Amino acid sequence: MRILFLGKRYYTNKDALRERYGRIYQLPFRWHAAGQSVELVLIDYRGVRAEHTDVDGFPVHSLPMLTPMTCLRLRSLARQLRPDVIVASGDCFIGLAGLRLAQQFGASFVFDAYDDYRTFGAYRAFLGWDAFGYLRRHSTLVLYASRVLADEHCAAAAVHVVPNGVDPGQFRPIDRNVSRGRAALVNGDAALVGYFGGMDAERGVEDLVEAVGILNANGQSVRLVLCGPMRRGLTIDHPWVDWRGAVEHAVIPDFINACDVVVLPYRRGPIIDMASSCKIAEYLLCERPLVATDTPNFVRNFPRQAGELGAALCRPADPVDLARAIAMQLQRQLLVSRPDEHTWSRIAGDALVALERVTGLR
Repeated sequence: MRILFLGKRYYTNKDALRERYGRIYQLPFRWHAAGQSVELVLIDYRGVRAEHTDVDGFPVHSLPMLTPMTCLRLRSLARQLRPDVIVASGDCFIGLAGLRLAQQFGASFVFDAYDDYRTFGAYRAFLGWDAFGYLRRHSTLVLYASRVLADEHCAAAAVHVVPNGVDPGQFRPIDRNVSRGRAALVNGDAALVGYFGGMDAERGVEDLVEAVGILNANGQSVRLVLCGPMRRGLTIDHPWVDWRGAVEHAVIPDFINACDVVVLPYRRGPIIDMASSCKIAEYLLCERPLVATDTPNFVRNFPRQAGELGAALCRPADPVDLARAIAMQLQRQLLVSRPDEHTWSRIAGDALVALERVTGLR
């Protein structure tokens, strides 16, 4: 099968090209490794320079959105590959570009909705037009990262859930002292509680900061370790908060393994409820004690692990209950099952079977 994969180069604050990050890189890369003829085109919303890499025969092109030559280069790549399938992932703009190319070259169109793109700020540019619904209706197959988003699918296209995965060679248990040394985390007698990811309001980082403050006020010695881009209005100016900024994805396993407890403090909200966060499987494959809030992002996508958490599953937007659950996990160190089905090799393999089944191609 010849597959042209269009994706957004920068998403979830990561660079898919440099860091080989996430589904936009890993799905086509794994399909290439499985023997398919695959090319990845990344649309760069930030840069103005085209780039090309070829790792183990896997061609990746990065094309700047703001350059007039990008459309011509994209059509030229499609003409050379003659794709059977065009997959588009990242937002509705990339989706529409992929659909147009598929129509021009007679390819099957697959729309990958790793998020509810209707909640993206740039979606306002469609001025009320339902571009998200249009793409779903005109797809041969729609891939969803989230089971909640898949459940609201109402188009005629076939559906397949493709969760966000993890490389188990990277996210794995590491000796805690080794990880603390590599991450330069010196805690003394304090326990380390960690969160690593986005800090917008729906992620609940304010609740986590307040919860750790409650623990310290009650006489427990707890340090909060945070990695991620700072959000305006978020107050973390406390002596027990260690914020490291937006670190490279490759070092996140050390930060996770350095912690006594990792936390998923999500609130309920239209964006986060429809998502499937990469960090959940990252936490779980590192086999660290977890505290999470009872939200669809976790409970619907990881129902077995949510059931195993018991009292470590707490109410969203409730810092007092979050503090209780963290204190309990610091003492009990409860571990839940590894989600081995969330590795990229298994996820990409299942997705490839879905593509073959829907298109009739091998």
